[in-house]
Amino acid sequence: MIGIIDDRKKIRLMIKERIELTLESIEVKLPVVDTPPFQHKEKCVDWINKNGITILLVDEKLKEQSEVGEISVKYNGHELVSIIRKSFKELPVYIVATIIDDKNLTDNLGEYDSVIKRGDFEKNSEQFVLRFIRSAQRYRELHEKELLTLSELSELVATNSAKKKDYDKLRSLQTKLNLPYNTELIYSKQTWLNEFNNKTKELERLAEEIKVYLEK
Repeated sequence: MIGIIDDRKKIRLMIKERIELTLESIEVKLPVVDTPPFQHKEKCVDWINKNGITILLVDEKLKEQSEVGEISVKYNGHELVSIIRKSFKELPVYIVATIIDDKNLTDNLGEYDSVIKRGDFEKNSEQFVLRFIRSAQRYRELHEKELLTLSELSELVATNSAKKKDYDKLRSLQTKLNLPYNTELIYSKQTWLNEFNNKTKELERLAEEIKVYLEK
């Protein structure tokens, strides 16, 4: 799922349409969703979780203007990404800006995968979408390994074979993958298998579509 955050509805829809047209032309079924910025930055984390975002595009000038009926915010894109990174360390995030050498952006380059000049995206949107797909592939491969480890640790817990280091690693993975856990560290095998299957289903579907495209 590709997510777009921009304070201007017209721009959001334009970017969304360009991405969808490119995905359709290369026969990759990757949904695209958009939203205006949230009044409280932390709400974006819930939105990413709810929609299963695997690639995120964020407008830098989020407080530039707000549409009629939408709230105005007091933060810009780089500030939002700093909050997102606390929960999603490896999520591919791209900042879209008119001026890409802005000091706020250059001082925080480690927070995002790339800064895209708005004019360049409008001229070469297809090339950028292909880059997004490759980012999604790498993100999927990373999470595949983590989810496999999660499944193995869950099996140890379910069979009462886990050691303290296993519990610690399990907690760490749960936090990183934004999965719930109970304070007593008691898990049923079926519960964990359900969590694992739900988390991998969408990634596997996307991986297959990307593989088919790359083999053309």
